[in-house]
Formats: sequence, C-alpha cells, structure tokens
Amino acid sequence: MALLAAVGTGAMTTMAPVSAQSTDTDAQITAIETQIKLLEAKADLAQAKVDRAAVFLDQLPEFDGKVTPGSDTGKFESTVLAAAALGVVTDAIGDLIVDKNVLILTGSEQFQFGLPSALNAEMRVLKHAFPLPPESVADCPATVEIAPATIAAAISTFAGLLRSDVTMTSINANAIDANMLVNSLAAKLNSEGQTAHVLSGSPGSKLLAKDACGFDDMDKWIDSKNLGAKYVWLLLARHKAKSRLTALNSIKPTTTKVKAEIKAVTGWVEKFDMFNATVSATQKTVPSTLAAAIQASELEDDLKAIVRVDVEMAGGSLKNSKNIGTFFGVDPLRVTGGLIASYTIFTISDSGRAKPSAWGMWACSSDQMRLGKVRLAKFSTGEHISETNPNLCWQVQAF
Repeated sequence: MALLAAVGTGAMTTMAPVSAQSTDTDAQITAIETQIKLLEAKADLAQAKVDRAAVFLDQLPEFDGKVTPGSDTGKFESTVLAAAALGVVTDAIGDLIVDKNVLILTGSEQFQFGLPSALNAEMRVLKHAFPLPPESVADCPATVEIAPATIAAAISTFAGLLRSDVTMTSINANAIDANMLVNSLAAKLNSEGQTAHVLSGSPGSKLLAKDACGFDDMDKWIDSKNLGAKYVWLLLARHKAKSRLTALNSIKPTTTKVKAEIKAVTGWVEKFDMFNATVSATQKTVPSTLAAAIQASELEDDLKAIVRVDVEMAGGSLKNSKNIGTFFGVDPLRVTGGLIASYTIFTISDSGRAKPSAWGMWACSSDQMRLGKVRLAKFSTGEHISETNPNLCWQVQAF
C-alpha cells in the first residue's frame, strides 16, 4: 500500500537491499563490542591501581596522635638555648649595678662581715705565745734552719684550702646554674671598668713564699690584713717547733730547763693543731673558715654592694611528633629552652650595714625549633613575642 501511495503521487522511493542493512548492523555491533572491551580494560586497570594502593596503605603505620618525649635527646640543645638566654639576663642585671666595687654571690653562698677580725685575733694570740725566738721562723732570706722546700710545702698546704675540685659530667640543662650566672655577671662588670669579686670557683689570692717573710714583727699582726701570709708564718713556726722538739728530746740527761721548754713547745704545737683543724676544715660545698676569712679580708673594707643571683630553673622541653609527614621523612623533633633567674642587690652603708635595695626576676623562653636551628637562635628583651622575635627574655617582677 505504501508503494501504491507513492506511485499515486508521482514520487519514486528506492529501497536498500536486505543484505546491505545486515552488514551495517554487524559493524555497529562490532564497534560496540570494541568499546565494551576497552571499558572493561580500563576498569581492570583502575582496579589494579586500587589494589596496589591498598597494599601500600597496609604497610603504613597507624598513628594515635600522641606525643612521646625522648630520654636524653634534646638536652644538649636545651642547654645551648639556656646559655644563650643567660647572656641576655647577665646584661639586664649588670645594667642595674652602679656601684664600683661589688661582691657577687649565689643564693646559697655565705659572706660574714667581721670574720677576718675574729680569725686574726686568734692568730695573733698564737703568734704572741710562740715559745721560740720569732726571728728564727721566717726572717727571709736569713733563715738557714728552714729550707726553702719547707716554705714551698707550707704554701702548698695553704693553696690546698682554696682549691676547688671540678668534676665534668654529662651535659644536661642543669649545667646552667647560679655559679655560671655569678661568673658571667662578674666578667661583664670587670670588662666595663667596675670591680666585681666572686667566691665560688675563685682560685683565691696568689701567695708567694716571700709574702710570709717579715711577719716576725708583732705590730704587723694588729689589723686583719694578710691573713694568708700570717697563716703560712704559723705553719712555718710549727715546723720550727717540731724541729726544736726533736733536738730537745735528744739531749741526755734531760734537765729541768729542757723539760720546761719541751712542755712549752709541745703545748704550743697542740694549740696550733687544734686551731688549724678548726679553721681549715672544709665541707663538700662550703669553703673552710680560713679561706672564707682570707677572701673577706680582701673585700669588706672597700665593698659597696653585694649582689645575690640565682638560677631558679634552666632547661626546656622536647617534642617528638609522629604522623604521616614524619613517615615520609619530615623531622619529628622540636626543642625549646630557657631559664628563670632572680637577683637581689644589697647596698652597704658607711656604717657597714647591708640592706636590700633592689630585687627582680627574669624569665627567658624560646620558640619550638628543630635541633639543627638551635645554633642560630638569639634571645632579646621585650614584653611581647612577635614573629620576628620568638625567643624572648622579659622581667617578670622587679622592685
């Protein structure tokens, strides 16, 4: 019917053969099948990548977000940071000290006014009671009975009273202590033209053998100066007394006069030995009475101020982070460091009384930084931490 209708209108329609239509359909089916295979291949590749990623992720560690501190790692770096802060605190405290002659002590060190006078009085009594001719003790260079080696031995004995034993231990944050602040502050003041003295760690005063000569004269024992030289004279006098006892005990027969001299010389030696045992006794952290008196005798007359400083705390913290970044090589360690220090300034009046005139406390704290950046860290003073100044020292309180 369709063909008749087309003829009736005068139009002619050409129909494709059935075999040609079948060929086109086969080509389309083949193309579709090719696309399906390509899609399947891509899907297989994507799944392979997923499977590979899953295997890789199975090898990654699990993280719970916790921070585990290390044992000794970072202690050296914290000490370096505390040392850098110490320099800033030293400058800050030093700028407050205006007196020209000061003594700087730790919080636990003792300095006793009047000790040299008290000790000199005891030594003067021993000198006065010496039972042998005093000019035979240290009348240098005329002395012939006491060899120079004996004087050197006496000097060595004296030097031992002031010697400090130093033990090096492993570095930790406690290496920055009050003694270090004392020495740092004294060095700063002395370099700027002031006169600053220290007790802890000081080698004391240099004493030569000739310094003990000339103290046969009783008038030189009135004031409390030259205690070291006077002590050496007494040591030499003891040696002279022991030598005299050896000579007296060899005299036969022993006369009444000889017995009396032996008794007098023996009694003096015993008194000196008791005195010496008392004044030369030392404790682990406390110098002998003699050493303290010798040091004080050189200071107290012209001293204008005493400054006590202490390091209340020095150290830092170590942060050891574990996360996906550290698994791929990011440095997990961060360290901080700093200290807290205090000071008290005592002004000495003309009457010799010391009264506190200033007190304060400084704190220093660094930003968290990598271990390799510690050597580049610098501290500065201020009130607020900024991006350009993350390592800060500030005055906590002051009067």
